[in-house]
Amino acid sequence: LLKAINEAIKYGYNFSESDILRLINLYIKAGDLNKITELFERLIALKPNNQQYRASLAASYAKIGKLDEAVEQARAAAQIDKTFEKEARAFVESLGREW
Repeated sequence: LLKAINEAIKYGYNFSESDILRLINLYIKAGDLNKITELFERLIALKPNNQQYRASLAASYAKIGKLDEAVEQARAAAQIDKTFEKEARAFVESLGREW
């Protein structure tokens, strides 16, 4: 199944938001952090003002070692939803970075 999905992604199939969320769950079970990150990037392209998608992308970036990108997405999430700033700040600082 994942092979077929990878082919669809490779050839530019446009998945819906709900499709992408289901795919993320499949790739979480498979442990493919790079694919999870790529899918969160797609979600943000669809819904750029979704704080939760940006926070999840920040976590994904951190897990694959892209700390600058993780910080950028955490800050973006906090700008979208000010109530998230405390959590975003703690996340950024946990990466050894300054807010």
